[in-house]
Amino acid sequence: LKIKGIYLLQTGTDKWSENILGNDPLEKGKRRYLDIGRKSILGLCNLKIVDGSGKEKIWERLPILEIFSIKFNRMGDIEYERIKLSS
Repeated sequence: LKIKGIYLLQTGTDKWSENILGNDPLEKGKRRYLDIGRKSILGLCNLKIVDGSGKEKIWERLPILEIFSIKFNRMGDIEYERIKLSS
């Protein structure tokens, strides 16, 4: 499975971001650090993933500013780890 596109849609907007991956698809089992433009994000976001065949999957209302790691499980759903703030 290859991922050819990752897009964000911020709460309160109606336009998806540019493809965060650019023109360089992400191969299965590979890892990449991406700049999502955190400074301009103001809350929850929807996340759209497009695979190599053009199939799209969308997850809604993710706390994207609190997430530092996203991965896909065997069922095709995302699992993410939140930033742990010290108390």
